[in-house]
Amino acid sequence: MSNEAFERAVERELGVVGPYSSEDLAGLSGLILSDGHGTLPRIMECTQIKTISFSRWDTATIGPMPPTLISVSFKDSPLASIQDLCSLTALKYVDLIQTLVTDLSPLLDLPALRSVDVRACPLTPTSLQVLDDLQARGVRLSRTNRPDPRALAIMDRLRERGILLCVLIDDYEGGLRIFHPGTELDQMAALTL
Repeated sequence: MSNEAFERAVERELGVVGPYSSEDLAGLSGLILSDGHGTLPRIMECTQIKTISFSRWDTATIGPMPPTLISVSFKDSPLASIQDLCSLTALKYVDLIQTLVTDLSPLLDLPALRSVDVRACPLTPTSLQVLDDLQARGVRLSRTNRPDPRALAIMDRLRERGILLCVLIDDYEGGLRIFHPGTELDQMAALTL
């Protein structure tokens, strides 16, 4: 089983076209994946990998990841669950920017965690408490991890109706942005307050 976006990322890192042996994958220290979907069937062969970055990755869950990871980043992705991160005890840096993650409690199981960024996620009061608990442990939070209270209220009302979307209050541009991660910017709804 192959994942084209994974193959493209490996080709960029190694500078050669596949197929790739297990030894090739074992030597990778980082991958930047974009515009793909699903889990990565061969990721566990990347036995020395330290960082993985996903951008516009169409998946609701992460799937198994190598225990050597110290940094994982999801941006602009409909990722909804981070439960698979619980076993990554070496993980220090987690970015979940513009994802649909609402349950941040798996982050509490990461003893090495040093930094978290959850900008533009549909956070709940429970997830905000998790952020407080992490901060009390000395975990650095992005300065924008606390969404505007108006955005939280809108996300709560949408969630009550079974709609999970991200809401940003853009005071600089004077508008309210409601969007689903992974949606192209020109398709994103932009409304003024």
